[in-house]
Amino acid sequence: MIHNIPTQDEAGHNFPIPDIPDDYTVDKNLYVAQENGIYVFIEGSSFDYAGINSELCKGNAASIKEQYERMEIPESDLIDYAALQNILGITEIYLSDYAKAYDHFCDAIQFIERRNLPEKDSVLTVLYNNAGAATIYLSANAPEDRRLLKASGLCRDPYMGLIIAINQTGRIKVYASGQECEIMIARANEMLEKEELVNNSTGFVHALAIKCIVLGYTRLGNMEEALRILEKAFPEIPDMQEYSLLKAGLLTDRGICKEYLGEHDEALQDFRSAIAIHGKILGSDSRQAANTYFWMGMSYMGGGNASEAAVCFEKTIPGMRCGVPGDKWKMYWNAGYSFQQSGDYEKAKEYLLKAYVHNQAVIKEAAAFVDEERRYEVEIKEALRAIYEMEGGNRRSFERWLRREAKKAEKEEKQYEKLP
Repeated sequence: MIHNIPTQDEAGHNFPIPDIPDDYTVDKNLYVAQENGIYVFIEGSSFDYAGINSELCKGNAASIKEQYERMEIPESDLIDYAALQNILGITEIYLSDYAKAYDHFCDAIQFIERRNLPEKDSVLTVLYNNAGAATIYLSANAPEDRRLLKASGLCRDPYMGLIIAINQTGRIKVYASGQECEIMIARANEMLEKEELVNNSTGFVHALAIKCIVLGYTRLGNMEEALRILEKAFPEIPDMQEYSLLKAGLLTDRGICKEYLGEHDEALQDFRSAIAIHGKILGSDSRQAANTYFWMGMSYMGGGNASEAAVCFEKTIPGMRCGVPGDKWKMYWNAGYSFQQSGDYEKAKEYLLKAYVHNQAVIKEAAAFVDEERRYEVEIKEALRAIYEMEGGNRRSFERWLRREAKKAEKEEKQYEKLP
């Protein structure tokens, strides 16, 4: 257990945005950024953060992980021991294993919380920020993540305060009101102005703030304004490796805007550019690539090309498998439905059965409304029924067949979850 985390009722969505003192500077090497968060290294002199940062941005997270897993630091060396766990956690972020990353951060938190040291609050600020940022891919309740609140309460460094605030700002609820979207846009604009006051600024807050503003406008249905902001933002992003993943995220966002506006071919160009960046740094099986492949699939479906859509939706599965339960049935449904539309009924049946298994799990375990799951439960069953009858099945025996085949699919999914 992690102690002293405020209750969910105490967790507010809007964290303080700190003032930036005159002549304030930051160490760029202490920060790395991805599409949905900024992660931080624990300041110290024992690690080559410039080298680590560079290798991560080149796509060499596996070699960094291997190097630092071999490093032995005694627990008596409190800061370096925690810093090592933090480094390993960040490498797992770049390897798309968010559960392992979260475990590293939490192990370090528990270790530091039991010790007395002058730098305790600043170290815990970093660790809580990183743990909270990692949960965006692990928790259905990421918008109310209380680890980021804990980080904000401990933070005394102005730029770190901006990092925590921007990591939280983009975590708006799926069904956020128009007022909540407008508040997010206003706060993100304020953070843009704050970072401009930082000498030697990393610019990471700027890029994520643009993403938040775009998200707000797309949620409000104003795709034209979101696209205008993105077009203006791209020339402002430095042409440097450490900004590549942020650029990939904004390329995906621009493609989404174009897709909503019916510009399928132009959207696909942006999605392909984003995927090329993902492949170099995170690999094509990453969660970020999965999100872009999903929108590529939507573009192909919008253009009437179910076969290409099916290929894209199938490519979302490796990256989405580590996601929250509500994501899993959707990834399988998209793949199954598109394969059915393209005439590959064997693959369609395989994925639709898995969609049914995860859909039922969400309905069974959910404590809140599951209207979407209930609606798609009917559609998934009807799609499977059509394939079953096409293969000569008797309509009256469909439910029995479905129960039997669903058990097989569930067993296969559980076996997958046991893999390292």
